[in-house]
Amino acid sequence: MRTYQYNSFLYNLISGNINDLYNSDLKVALFNNDFNFNIEDRNLSDINLKNEINDDNYQKGGKSFNNIEIEKKGNSITLKGDSISWSNLNSSAYYALVYDNTQEDLENKKLLFCIDFEGEKESNYNNDFTIVWNELGLFSLNDKINRNNLTNDLWDFIEEPLKYKDQERVIIIRKNLDLILENEFLMKLLLSLEIFLKTIFKSEVLFETFTNSKLFLDCLVKYQDFFYNQSKNKDYKTPLQFLVQNSDYLARLSTNDYFAKVLKDNSEQIVNYIEDYYLFFSYILENESFEIDISKSKSYQVLIEEDGELKELFENSENVKM
Repeated sequence: MRTYQYNSFLYNLISGNINDLYNSDLKVALFNNDFNFNIEDRNLSDINLKNEINDDNYQKGGKSFNNIEIEKKGNSITLKGDSISWSNLNSSAYYALVYDNTQEDLENKKLLFCIDFEGEKESNYNNDFTIVWNELGLFSLNDKINRNNLTNDLWDFIEEPLKYKDQERVIIIRKNLDLILENEFLMKLLLSLEIFLKTIFKSEVLFETFTNSKLFLDCLVKYQDFFYNQSKNKDYKTPLQFLVQNSDYLARLSTNDYFAKVLKDNSEQIVNYIEDYYLFFSYILENESFEIDISKSKSYQVLIEEDGELKELFENSENVKM
């Protein structure tokens, strides 16, 4: 079997939406072959519960995850627990869902993991349906975020970024600079905050530091779906859209060769998360490091059919293969 972690899990864990794994009511529910796994789902309300198995010996909602153990070795943190078993099941399952059942409303029951049995799983010869976690446990975090390594004001900044003044934000980021520049998830989490990007672009020191960081530039481009789903601000959806809305920032960044390279390597993804394509590409195409082949891309072909100005821009650029 394979275990997939929902994108929102670490965010919920760090932000306090899931407060205490030891004392949370973690449950495991079984689903049939009609279940569709979507890594961007967040809560149990996002799941079609009609696909939960229907069996006289199975209680809807599943079983609780007992004897939770969190084991730390070096930089690795592992969640373990007892095997989970159902007796005399007459139904088969294809997936299992691990979620936090602590809250009452479906909208507040947070999703953690999806377990794919990679085919039909039936009861064994003892007529028990059992999920046994291997020695690695249900999941393992390696080099993610240890709250003890961060200053309290950075955690406060993540939770309430607008309560700080401009210079205070700069100080907080600089105090935690080494960890931010080394930790991908922390970088992604901060980039989901509009004020974090604004602070970087307003500070010459931070701008130079972050735009020389490949991790920052990678995260800025590669995880648009993550930002889109994490954002709580209707006006701030993704970092790339933020740059389009702030063309002065985009102009400053468009001369960065590594930024152009990451955009090229992720060109099929970014097309889904930009609104003003003409403005965006008019800046990016000035960088000779940015090249794009749209000849076999259905997304871009549809785009230029709908936007005559963009088509003309591409046709007049030596960096675009039509």
